[in-house]
Amino acid sequence: RDASSQIQHKSIAAEAAPTNRSTKDNTKDKSHALRLGFSRIAGFSEATAQRIVQARSERAFADVADLIHRASLNAAERARLADADALRRLSGHRHQARWDSAGVDQPIGVIADAPFNEEAIALAAPSLRKDVISDYASQGFSLRRHPLSFAREALDQRRMLRARDVLGSRHGRRVRCAGLVTVRQRPHTANGVTFVTLEDETGILNIIVWAALASSQRRILIESSVLGVEGELQSSEGVQHVIAHRLLNLDALLAGIGPQSRDFH
Repeated sequence: RDASSQIQHKSIAAEAAPTNRSTKDNTKDKSHALRLGFSRIAGFSEATAQRIVQARSERAFADVADLIHRASLNAAERARLADADALRRLSGHRHQARWDSAGVDQPIGVIADAPFNEEAIALAAPSLRKDVISDYASQGFSLRRHPLSFAREALDQRRMLRARDVLGSRHGRRVRCAGLVTVRQRPHTANGVTFVTLEDETGILNIIVWAALASSQRRILIESSVLGVEGELQSSEGVQHVIAHRLLNLDALLAGIGPQSRDFH
């Protein structure tokens, strides 16, 4: 998530792991564009990535069927590639890629070389919002847009400030803010204090939750993927954080985003 934040907020040229170009790990080309590796795809094994790279070293994949046959991809592996938008260059958007990859099977016996004249089916592309949600589900981040941007109108109605506006406020100001929970930490030496990091489309906020509030709103603190906070901005020697007075579960604003945080390490 640290890397994804840098990608989103510094506008580095980047693309999802394309099967005709990516390797296991992230790489950077001569134009300084970042290419994501297969290791960023949730549940994708190193052995599968190696099979793809090895098959591609012989020649580029012509289409999805060529990829599946030569890299010996099972149904789960091809589904993960499609869901991660890694088949875009071979098949198109996620919906089309999922359809195309699901329909590829090894031909059997005597009909192995028989031609098939199956009518091509063109599926509608997913919306940008659905693409971003799918990015988070498969990779934990998106190169398209930050998901909080889709909920901004609803957050504005709740008078939730953007991170950049909170950080531009004066010491002691009462603020309302919200973001994706990226980190929850409760160090043993902190006397029950929980430190939460929230991320929105403009930046990152550090939240301090005292032990009493963490106890009284424990489920909201632990279970929320999109967390709202009412509290007070504290500034000291250039360091700013929000002391939480009340927590709000705002997951309904981004249904399907799922947990993205690293918790209590």
